[in-house]
Amino acid sequence: MNKKIVSFLLSLCLVMLAVFAVPVTASAAEVDETGLWEFTQKNGMATITKYKGDAADVVVPDSFGDYLVVAIGDNAFAECQKLESVTFPKTLNSIGSKAFSGCWRLTSVTLPENL
Repeated sequence: MNKKIVSFLLSLCLVMLAVFAVPVTASAAEVDETGLWEFTQKNGMATITKYKGDAADVVVPDSFGDYLVVAIGDNAFAECQKLESVTFPKTLNSIGSKAFSGCWRLTSVTLPENL
């Protein structure tokens, strides 16, 4: 009888979770007009989440439309194996964890004065 009660309670919990669970939605990444950049935006500010190009020398834009680029997200340039240099805009104020992991050819980074 004990096993039946435990089984019933577990089943009831699963049903309640399915019925009352709040869906979690992640902020969808947007893509700029060139198709090279994925970013998220909030309050007029953009965070680059992925560079999709294969250029050796990259200049990060200071905005995407009305959204100022203020951050480079975690892993945003990860595994960009052709990347040799990158220049960041004056609007940038943070660079995420492992943003350049696997960028073995990267030898030059130009940062704004505020970083």
